Amino acid sequence: MSELNQYFSDSTISFIKVLPKTSLLTKILMKKIFKDKKDLAGKAYYGHLKRVAKVFRGNTKKIALLHDILEDTGITKEDLQDLGYNNLIITSVDILTRKEGETYQDYINRIISSDNKFAMAVKMSDLLDNMDLSRLKNVTNRDIKRFHKYEKSYDKISAAMSSK
Repeated sequence: MSELNQYFSDSTISFIKVLPKTSLLTKILMKKIFKDKKDLAGKAYYGHLKRVAKVFRGNTKKIALLHDILEDTGITKEDLQDLGYNNLIITSVDILTRKEGETYQDYINRIISSDNKFAMAVKMSDLLDNMDLSRLKNVTNRDIKRFHKYEKSYDKISAAMSSK
């Protein structure tokens, strides 16, 4: 049995499989899958996915909406393939997934070395959203340290994309 069954019935999964994998369908799926997850500000995590995706269209928008699915749920690349997502989307989402035991810097370096412009663009949007401290009620020293870490990563990815 697939992890998808935690969120959808077999008949719903069968229906999803035959639908075109539009950005709207992806939004609906992510809203359902992330419905109980909260962000650091205590708000619905789905809002983060929407904000990261809002600047994109087409496959890049779908990648942005899906960017945390492999890391934050039990859903696998095989599940995404089974639902009918294309290899570009699955590969990009996999690149954006931090692997178990991987340091943060190794993770950022892997995204850059992938030379996948979709993944790099989505990660930059993800970092921008994560750096928005205005969404937090109280900003702590830990939040400021995280902001600087993300800012360095953003600059590093931006420089890599500019040099290509």
